[in-house]
Amino acid sequence: MSKNPKSKFRGNIFIKMTSVRKYILENWKHTIRNPWEKGQGMITLPKPFSSPSIEALFADFYYWDTYFINVGLLADGFKEQAKNNLDNIAFFIKHMGYMPNASHLHYSSQPPLFTRAVYDYYAYTKDVNILKEYLPAMLLEYEFFMNDRITDVGLNQYGCVHFIKSQLDEHYKYFSQRVGIEKETREEQYEFVKNMFAVAESGWDCSPRFDTKVKRFAMDEYLPIDLNCLLYDIERKISDIYAIFGEKENSKKFAEYAQKRKLLISRYMLTENGIYQDYNFVNNTHSKVISVASFYPYLVGLSNDKDVLNKLLEKLELDYGISACEYQENKEYLQWDYPIMWAPLTYFVYEALMCNDMEQEARRIAMKYMQTVERTFDKTGIVWEKYNAKTGEVGDTRESGKNPMLGWSAGIYEYFSGQLKD
Repeated sequence: MSKNPKSKFRGNIFIKMTSVRKYILENWKHTIRNPWEKGQGMITLPKPFSSPSIEALFADFYYWDTYFINVGLLADGFKEQAKNNLDNIAFFIKHMGYMPNASHLHYSSQPPLFTRAVYDYYAYTKDVNILKEYLPAMLLEYEFFMNDRITDVGLNQYGCVHFIKSQLDEHYKYFSQRVGIEKETREEQYEFVKNMFAVAESGWDCSPRFDTKVKRFAMDEYLPIDLNCLLYDIERKISDIYAIFGEKENSKKFAEYAQKRKLLISRYMLTENGIYQDYNFVNNTHSKVISVASFYPYLVGLSNDKDVLNKLLEKLELDYGISACEYQENKEYLQWDYPIMWAPLTYFVYEALMCNDMEQEARRIAMKYMQTVERTFDKTGIVWEKYNAKTGEVGDTRESGKNPMLGWSAGIYEYFSGQLKD
């Protein structure tokens, strides 16, 4: 990283004004909420925040949704609101030690994308003071994951911030009905709810990634490849930030953290077929399903094996985009599963391919996403939360259904608009 990084954001002002772009640009302002208004979460935030939805369905401030919203806001030049969102995340981290799932959901965090979001903003503005401003919050979030989410293996897992057992019945009823799982004893119900909050922290709620032969959603047994890649990325970026400010010892320390993690990821998560997968440290096995999470090592520079990237595309690319998980015969599919296409996962696949000089494949994936969004918009007049990569229709699953959304769907559409304008 240099003091003058190359920004990946290309101005969208001269891009063709599709009906989807017109709709997004007209409605970004309707996703911004004033934190002092009644009903906006449990904690009053310091700045106006971006919610994922125009209407009331997702009216609060969500963590990893906001990362992809910011990607779109920066693509469209709305850097002030992107900065507001960073300030709000930093506020939560300062006061709670972590950024919660959402302003009203405090039992878990979500994938740690704050450091990456700060670096995106720095690359956009070229203002090195941004790094100094947010470094304390980056370090606090890193400490949270290293203190509260570390295992004896030396790698990290998703988890649950302690919740009050007196609220068990309420949470158990919700999760049990959502995924159709019944537990008999109170202790089993308690462990089930903790695991489901950990599923929510992964952002993939719900997915078959963390199943075992005898247990569904066994989050307490898995080391997720995506989480550990993001922490590796944080360690490298913090090392680079310290180097910019001349703090050689701190820079060296975080570089060593990153190198140690790289070796552990290769040791535990690299499978015989060359694909990195979630690792079950209880049974010494890997996830039985390949997912978009296996692209993350190529996103953060852990590998540049194009043959494996092509293997992943063969398993996950469908006619209308990238499926969250590979096809598995004779099973009930969840929403972060086959054949659902999500904007954030499509974005990371695109970035992983671009980082490894596979521009043709990356552009194809982005174009499929944009065309699917445009096709469904022409039919419905709505930008949706998720899409079906097999049929090209709106994504619809049992535990979630169809949800209108601007949020990350719009953010990634606008980002791709800038990337593909040539």
